[in-house]
Amino acid sequence: MLLVLILLLASSLAVNAQPLTVDDNYRLQSGDVIIVNVLGEERLGGTLPVGAGGSIPLPIVGSVPVVGKTLTETRDLVAKLYSDVIRRPYVSVALDENASRRKVFVSGRVEKPGPQLLPFGSTVTDAVVAAGFTEEADLGQVTVRHASGELATVDLTGLRTAQPLPVNLPLAWDDRIFVPTYDERLTVLGEVTRPGSYTVPLGRVFRVVDALTQLAGGLTAGADRARAMLIRRGQSNPEEIDLVALMQRGELRQNYSLQGGDVLIVPQAGRITIAGEVGAPASIVPDHPITVLEALIRAGGFTPLAGLRQAELRRGTEVCKLDLEALWRRGDLTQNIELKAGDVLIVPRAPQEEVLVMGAVMRPGTIDIRDQESRSLLKILGSSGKGPGADYSRVSVYRGDEHLVANATAALELGDMRHNPQLQPGDVVFVPDVGKVALLGAFSRAGLVDYDPKLTLLDYVTLGGLAGPQSARLESGILIRTRPDGTHETVKLDISQLHRGILPEPVKVKPGDVIYFQAKTEKPKGLWESLREILWTVGSLRGLL
Repeated sequence: MLLVLILLLASSLAVNAQPLTVDDNYRLQSGDVIIVNVLGEERLGGTLPVGAGGSIPLPIVGSVPVVGKTLTETRDLVAKLYSDVIRRPYVSVALDENASRRKVFVSGRVEKPGPQLLPFGSTVTDAVVAAGFTEEADLGQVTVRHASGELATVDLTGLRTAQPLPVNLPLAWDDRIFVPTYDERLTVLGEVTRPGSYTVPLGRVFRVVDALTQLAGGLTAGADRARAMLIRRGQSNPEEIDLVALMQRGELRQNYSLQGGDVLIVPQAGRITIAGEVGAPASIVPDHPITVLEALIRAGGFTPLAGLRQAELRRGTEVCKLDLEALWRRGDLTQNIELKAGDVLIVPRAPQEEVLVMGAVMRPGTIDIRDQESRSLLKILGSSGKGPGADYSRVSVYRGDEHLVANATAALELGDMRHNPQLQPGDVVFVPDVGKVALLGAFSRAGLVDYDPKLTLLDYVTLGGLAGPQSARLESGILIRTRPDGTHETVKLDISQLHRGILPEPVKVKPGDVIYFQAKTEKPKGLWESLREILWTVGSLRGLL
């Protein structure tokens, strides 16, 4: 009889589909399709897709959450649910890999941005190839953000260089893949044979002489060899270069190593050069008096990254600061200076105006608020997504040496806009988790840990791996507890006498608390400023929270 049952079960599986084998530890995801068979009860089984919400529509029972479960766990769960319907149900569950799909979103420098529906087993490489990357794509910095908020970076330069690709990330449903712009381009302007922008080959080091001779084809007869300029990305003051000393007398200290984003300008006495964050950097011969405004129009206007308030006009050894925002947007004609032959107008890149959102959010990280019409807390929290354990009633905003507490729940549900402050560049927004405790500062394992009412303060310190007296100020710890009414409580922590067997005063740790110990390498600062800097570093560089 047992043999007959086994044969019947195998026959039933064969009729319904062709399931493929996966590892026993494989856990189901949205987009998977599973084959459920209940021996002798065809109406109770079938080919069932795992929906975006993570559940399968099980006949009679209804919606059953299965995401994160193995096939064995799913089988046992289905059998348990059906045990109320039939006696001793024999259930089998298999994954139909042929029917399973992964829906992901690809954006950035790709030919077909948007959703991509890929087969089971597809990787990030498959998604980028399916979307088609462009020439401007930086394949070395492809980012993948999972629905959980976890962020990973993948190097896919092998797609372009025919080099072996690293171990690739398998895709999960609703992954967000971003292919950034490859900005490792040098721009050479002015009196050169071939002015323009040039891509720096991977692994190649270019210097000033290389850029002038190999890329730009050499200097023209009208080049002002005494005062070339190198504008470094991220630097406000250009490097002055004497090409006579460099190319004729061999003063190699001026043969600077160039990087992507650098702009090399060789002016001419009879030309006006416009460089930096403009639509079409140019070197023009004025046939009539030209103002700053006309020169900018000829150069194609500004790019979205232009720092309009930090523009410079260089005339010989003189440097004149210009506020192009006042000129371009408010019509302040005092900034509309008439240019002369030999002038160089530089429009630098604007500094980013970022805030950092951390804690119990779906998409932690920095957000550039420069071009956002609304910089309110609710707007930024909406962009970051509410995490499962987020406590919106006591959101912390660290600004300089200030600590603001906002009850975002009151703002959302009651319309109390007193708890919806406008954010400023450099702010750090921290959303506490109702089931977590944050360990910050001189901990070797800084981040969020699960709250356990049985754990003491010393237990949490041990969990975080607090460094010893050689690197941490054990006498100056702080426990920070925020309240929904906009206030906060701080409790001083001193564990410096533990080596003598002297325990600190008992402190009850609660969910959402922050435990902070200052490192000895930190310069003495205010508590809130120190916390803001630590949160920014942790969130921007390591993503621990």
